[in-house]
Amino acid sequence: MKYLLYLLIAVLSFCSCNILGQSKPIGEIPFTLNKNGTMMIQLSINHEKISNFILDTGASVTILDDDIAEFLKLKMQDKEFNSIGASGVSKSRNRTTGQQISITEKVQLKDIPISVTDLSHLGEVNGITGFDLFRNYVSKIDFDKQKITFYKKKGRPDTEGYLAVNFVETYCTPEVDISFTLKNGEVFSGKALFDTGNTASPLIVNSPYKSQQNLLSKFESLVTLESRGINSESQSVQGVIKSLKIGDFELGEMPISLSNTKEGVLSWEGYLGLLGLNYISKFNFIIDYHRKYIYLKPNSSFSTPFEFPLSGIKLKEKGNEIFIKSISKPSAAYEQGLRKGQKLISINGIKRESIDFYRQLLKNEGKEAKIIVKLENGELKSFLITLKRLI
Repeated sequence: MKYLLYLLIAVLSFCSCNILGQSKPIGEIPFTLNKNGTMMIQLSINHEKISNFILDTGASVTILDDDIAEFLKLKMQDKEFNSIGASGVSKSRNRTTGQQISITEKVQLKDIPISVTDLSHLGEVNGITGFDLFRNYVSKIDFDKQKITFYKKKGRPDTEGYLAVNFVETYCTPEVDISFTLKNGEVFSGKALFDTGNTASPLIVNSPYKSQQNLLSKFESLVTLESRGINSESQSVQGVIKSLKIGDFELGEMPISLSNTKEGVLSWEGYLGLLGLNYISKFNFIIDYHRKYIYLKPNSSFSTPFEFPLSGIKLKEKGNEIFIKSISKPSAAYEQGLRKGQKLISINGIKRESIDFYRQLLKNEGKEAKIIVKLENGELKSFLITLKRLI
């Protein structure tokens, strides 16, 4: 009898793990990168498929767009619910609980509060999820194949070829040790939030750390830029560093942002800043909240150089039209009078193309770009700039 019991235990163990002690996955989904470079997945709420959900390791709560909540006829609770973003705090009285959220048949989020708010300013985004998912499952993200594989909370995926980096949980986000080196050779280190929702920069240094280290005085050149997060707009300056290191991995020259915000996570002391998706996506990685490890493995984009600002122009879509979202200062475009909010008519004589097409035109270093916009008074104005590194 005892022999049969041991045999049963051995069989059950084999069913959940392979001969190396690795766990079998319980689900797998694809992900895409949208026009802004954000990770997007599809999930189901109450068996209704909902696309365009941002996968954000820095999201402390799951958020749903109010139009989707209305479409699903979800029952709301009249209770104030704060969502703290990188540069601000959003207060909402709309919250819902008890909904069934399914990523796959076996990967589900149960009994979690969902904040309901207007996400229209983020474009085609129906929701955001992060901590609620990652804390309950071991997640393996593969940027080469653009897929996510899930394991049970205490599961053990194959980590061969990966480097283990320990993390602590801060603000419901993994916080890892990093260091960066300036062009002058100075090295700065601290803890950074591992934030796939940050697509603005490979690294955003928060306001207190920037001031404490007097970083503004240590860069050869800086440009001012604007960005939009979940909760608010913010302004920062951008400069170039020699390298950035996490664990044993060090990547070379890249632009980073220095925050000026006075609200939200980027205004809090005690850590360095936000490590962004532009840096993170150069690795395939595994997040294991149970053991507090992130496992990193360089992927096919690891050696690809980082992009630098050339025009200083950021674009956005509104309906079927494209507008100037922001302009970096100083830049030739700003000095000639190009401003935020102006409607784009053409670049190099090409009209009515996609926003991705125009963004690519503005990445042709060394080339000239003729930009025509419509001013508020209906007048057309032309600008001619040379696309060259601003920093």
